[in-house]
Amino acid sequence: MKKQLLTLALCISTSCLIDANAQKSATGYAHQSIDGVTFFGISDNGLWAVGNCQNSDGEEKNPTLWNLTNNELTVLAPNEDFIGCLKDISDNGIAVGRMNGDFFSGIPAYYKEGEWYALPLPAEYNAGCVTSLTPDGRVMVGFVVKYPGGGMTGFETVPAKWTDGAIEIFDVPTNKYGDKNMNDKFTHVSSDGNKMAGHLSFSILPDVTPFYYENGEWTHIGSDIYNRYDDMSVLEIMNTSHDMKWVTGHIEYDTYHESDQWDGQWSIFRHFVYNTETKDLILDLESGPSGMGVAITNEGVQFIGCPHNYPWRQSYLKIPGEDEYQSMTQYINDAYNYDVTDLGYTEFGTVMGSSEDGKTLIGFYSPGNNWCLHLSEPIQAEETDAIRTTNVKQANMNAFVYGKRLIVNGDVEKVQISTPSGHLIKDVNYSGESIDISSLEKGVYIIALINKDKQNANSKIIIR
Repeated sequence: MKKQLLTLALCISTSCLIDANAQKSATGYAHQSIDGVTFFGISDNGLWAVGNCQNSDGEEKNPTLWNLTNNELTVLAPNEDFIGCLKDISDNGIAVGRMNGDFFSGIPAYYKEGEWYALPLPAEYNAGCVTSLTPDGRVMVGFVVKYPGGGMTGFETVPAKWTDGAIEIFDVPTNKYGDKNMNDKFTHVSSDGNKMAGHLSFSILPDVTPFYYENGEWTHIGSDIYNRYDDMSVLEIMNTSHDMKWVTGHIEYDTYHESDQWDGQWSIFRHFVYNTETKDLILDLESGPSGMGVAITNEGVQFIGCPHNYPWRQSYLKIPGEDEYQSMTQYINDAYNYDVTDLGYTEFGTVMGSSEDGKTLIGFYSPGNNWCLHLSEPIQAEETDAIRTTNVKQANMNAFVYGKRLIVNGDVEKVQISTPSGHLIKDVNYSGESIDISSLEKGVYIIALINKDKQNANSKIIIR
């Protein structure tokens, strides 16, 4: 009778654990490109992504459309000699970028229903690029280039906006930040078309300084940095949320070129988040990974590429309201029961963007090794906290990796760490303290948590 009850208890415990984990799930696609095509832009509805590769001369080519529903790829270059790129795509499949040339000669353009279309340029400007557009495809932003020739100097770029094909260029303020330099552009537009973000350059500020534009007004992102830190500047916007409430990127110490700054992770780059509604700059210099903010959702979930040096990175995420930075590889494994090795990679690498609802993510492990992840629920603080609480309550046991330690929760008497093939690595009588796992080699491990009633709860961890 006791054996039957124990068996029943084990079944109930296992059932509860599976039901709790089933609340969130994920599916993924991987695409390995032999020519290095890497995807950078995703539509608001999460149905499309666009990307390119570079030739040996550094020119962008092979603009490619990725259908994120059926994993089909379409190269949009009309011939093998075509030089051009795609940067973003609308919900109805209008892709934008540049055609028939490089930065100094290519024409701002869009691709629609099998054809490339050139956008107008103002007088005296001979090149340009579209970098972002609204979900309906009506508003497009980017920059236009005035290039007299003669190498990398003497050119000028100006922020530009195309509304239903009609172009508008923008006067940049110069009185507050010194004389205007030559490298100004829009990089992102909000879903409603009312906010635009990008970079301006002035003689007083660093060569590339982030701003956003709304209702005829330019706002300098992170201007108070110069009042607080003498050796630091906000350098670059990497991405914005679709509604442009959030902007993320990285700051740089002025001692960038000093050899003592190299520690294997470019420690002088730190990620930031800026709230365009409250004008608050969130800058963490003391904790979390060094690197750059590479993507952010409408919910304010920030993705960090670490180290910043392209192309090989580990991806971390930071959820608003939570103190800890978490490995994305481990988080997705724990919260969605999805293993990145199912994609053929050991890490997610770099997250490049999300759909507006946060349920579709794209990124790349390394150039040409792309992935798409479909989540049953978006990553957000309220959902995550609720599910983690339920898991702990029903299974009464769980474990996760933090740094070089294994953190164990619940009424656990024994912890066993094994390889996926079943080889036992560690058999620990649990005393309530975290477990040192620094001796474990990189790879996947199975963690078995055993309570006083000999009931088990298993999970999988990845050591990087």
